[in-house]
Amino acid sequence: MDLAKAIISPYLARANLDTTKMYQKVENVNGQEILTPVGKFVRCYRMGSGDGMTIHWEFELLGNKITIDDDMWASRGNQAFVGFREV
Repeated sequence: MDLAKAIISPYLARANLDTTKMYQKVENVNGQEILTPVGKFVRCYRMGSGDGMTIHWEFELLGNKITIDDDMWASRGNQAFVGFREV
């Protein structure tokens, strides 16, 4: 396994999340890293096509469903969405 991938992958990802692990959403706002607990990964799916494609992640935190929606080609709402980090 590539050493860089082995070091980075447990900390930050947008794909291949593990349904047995808990995650935080990572955003970069004005150069500052913002972490938001989102819980245990449930599933991920894509909708649309081309420039209109959106990816949706579903998590469960304390019995509540949390959905994160993001455009494939640009972050929504002018937020610099980075990915997810294992807790």
